[in-house]
Amino acid sequence: MANSASSSLYTELQPSTSFGGLDVPLPATIILRLPAVKQRTGLSRATIYRKMQSLEFPAAKRLSTNCVGWVAAEVEAWLTDRAPAGARS
Repeated sequence: MANSASSSLYTELQPSTSFGGLDVPLPATIILRLPAVKQRTGLSRATIYRKMQSLEFPAAKRLSTNCVGWVAAEVEAWLTDRAPAGARS
């Protein structure tokens, strides 16, 4: 019962939109900062920015004047595309 209560609370807190009269929760966008991207990918800061410049890595999104982040789903998709064929499920 606690799961259904917490999941309904989660749904209520999520922004939603209406499609065909149905309220559908929008997925939450998770932003990763550079230390998390480095840890997740195993790449150095220089390599991440070099790959961004050559369009081989997802672009960072400007969050404020001195702050950028990466959309977690884009980084995960990039990692999935590079996984060895046997490692994909």
